[in-house]
Amino acid sequence: MTTKTIYFGMYSPADLDEMGIEGFKHNGNEYEYRMDIYLEDGFMRITDSIGRMIPLDMTHYADLAVALDMASSLQELTNHRNKLDEVLANGRTTVGLEFDSEMDEFIVN
Repeated sequence: MTTKTIYFGMYSPADLDEMGIEGFKHNGNEYEYRMDIYLEDGFMRITDSIGRMIPLDMTHYADLAVALDMASSLQELTNHRNKLDEVLANGRTTVGLEFDSEMDEFIVN
């Protein structure tokens, strides 16, 4: 069996000073996340820092990478949508528009 620990999400010195955070210490740095990888007989087990585990057959490693990329893209899309909603809401207020949800239309105030 092969094991490897991967640390990621390194805290900056400002994060540590301002928030008083304690992370996972490794090579003089502190990280928010730790992931343990166990490889044995064509299977990988990914365990997070509090013991949650994802078992994965080696034939699906590439699929996991695609799924993580999709999750990242979904988060980016959600962030952009939230920013756009904020801009639109502020713009409507500025020009005096109000949305009437019952009539499904905008009203000028």
